[in-house]
Amino acid sequence: SGTLAYTDATIEEFTDLTQAILFDFADGTIDYNPAFTQPQLDAFVAREGNVAGNTLPAVSEWQYSFSTAWDDQLGSTAWDWFARADYQFESSRYAQIHNLAETGINRNLNLRAGVKNGTYTLTAWITNATDDDTATGVTRGRDFLATQRTATGERQRGFTYSLPRERQFGVTAAIKF
Repeated sequence: SGTLAYTDATIEEFTDLTQAILFDFADGTIDYNPAFTQPQLDAFVAREGNVAGNTLPAVSEWQYSFSTAWDDQLGSTAWDWFARADYQFESSRYAQIHNLAETGINRNLNLRAGVKNGTYTLTAWITNATDDDTATGVTRGRDFLATQRTATGERQRGFTYSLPRERQFGVTAAIKF
């Protein structure tokens, strides 16, 4: 079996004060002033804070998965064998509308194989067989321990990445009673 998903999460029209401050120096001058009046601030954001064309945060453009399973009788015994493979792909996701930090492409393969009869099941398994270390999420947050402040007086910001579980493998035994 398989799945396929495509999402066009492009921002069509939006302005943002943080975007304006982050990219204010792109033209070589710093225009932001904390003493702006509301009309001045609105004009500054309209000029410097356009995020149209960026991608919405936490949305991957492509996702797909494949899964297959096999099972059959093990020779002429009372046992059956089984195997399963699951593969998932997820394209990179951004942390915020500014599109400054992203997770990277995630590729994951999980495998299971074993034998069973009416009472016993023995399964060998591997999760994250590709040992993919791509971040599962990224979040922009404030650094409350930082002593320096930004131009707007806010605490400095940074990115926190959530890491996936490393490759794991094992054997599971089960008894039905």
